[in-house]
Amino acid sequence: MKDQRESPRRYVSRLEGERRSRRAIGAPSPRGAILRDIAVHDAVRLLDLEPATGLESEYDARGPDIRYRIAGCAPVDSHLPAGAFRSGSWDRGLLVSMTAELEPLAIDELTSEAARTTRSVVGLQAAGRRLWTRG
Repeated sequence: MKDQRESPRRYVSRLEGERRSRRAIGAPSPRGAILRDIAVHDAVRLLDLEPATGLESEYDARGPDIRYRIAGCAPVDSHLPAGAFRSGSWDRGLLVSMTAELEPLAIDELTSEAARTTRSVVGLQAAGRRLWTRG
């Protein structure tokens, strides 16, 4: 998020407005970017991780001795985009499962191999280790 004081709902609302304006002019939908930004924000907040700085673009967040690449999925997603867990200098993947309203439901930790080779959301959830569940 550009402004850390901006609430997640306001941020999503702003991004949705940008999405509508891009669709009106025929630009590609940034839905994947919206999910990813929200997933990174939620994982950092809920797992008490340190977000990567702009210079650390190979990963999204850090925990004790672990660098994470983070992706998000909503109920309509059966597969993640091909670049969700792109190559880079990271140790584990985090998959943030969300509701249709983009609220976090669960966070699964994945090995880098599973994250890079599996695109099915169900397959990733089965291969992962649950770190956080809402409720």
